[in-house]
Amino acid sequence: MGKLEEEVSNYYRDEHPFWDKIPSPITKILRAQTSFIPVKKGENLFNEGFIPKGVYIIRQGILKLFVIDAAGREQIIFMFKKNEIFGYQNIITENSNLYFVTAITDCEVELIEKDVFLTMMKESSELNDYFMKKFGEELNTMVHKIIFFAQKPVNERVALTLLALNQKFNEPGKKSKGVYFSRKDVANCSGTIIETLSRQLKILSKEKIVKVDGRNIFILDKERLFKIANI
Repeated sequence: MGKLEEEVSNYYRDEHPFWDKIPSPITKILRAQTSFIPVKKGENLFNEGFIPKGVYIIRQGILKLFVIDAAGREQIIFMFKKNEIFGYQNIITENSNLYFVTAITDCEVELIEKDVFLTMMKESSELNDYFMKKFGEELNTMVHKIIFFAQKPVNERVALTLLALNQKFNEPGKKSKGVYFSRKDVANCSGTIIETLSRQLKILSKEKIVKVDGRNIFILDKERLFKIANI
């Protein structure tokens, strides 16, 4: 990962597959008691105020975690892809969640029940170490995002959003699919509205920094887009 990619990675969650990071004996116990939940595109897995039933791991698909602001607008905090884990924060802190989780695509999610998870947390120092590190990493990401999105103008927010989504959802060494999410989701990740996002994309297209092909947004000049993001 180059310097540009390292800088961009501070602004989104990207982690190694959960099961690959857990010692084999613990994995065997947890896997034996894991259930599977299908989530259709557009369906909510969580609503605000929901108390998670356990820890969730994405087996297939993409979900978004978002809040609704005072004006009724959606603000996407994170997008989750295959192998990412969530819900553990509320289990450990014993709080109901403050956000929604909705499927962007058809998904299948693994569920480790709350009681099973908490029992293993008490018995396994390795599992405790893993989640202590995850809390720290997630806090670091949130601090970077809050500072950036609270202070930056829309052109810089859009530039960083495109860089982050492109980097997270395209595998290195494989042909890029570009940023292939709906304009609404990209706008909600950027803290703006669809009309403003469209104007920014026209400017970037005219400058040959990105190419818009239907729904997909391809980054043509990553270095120039990084300079616009100004991080």
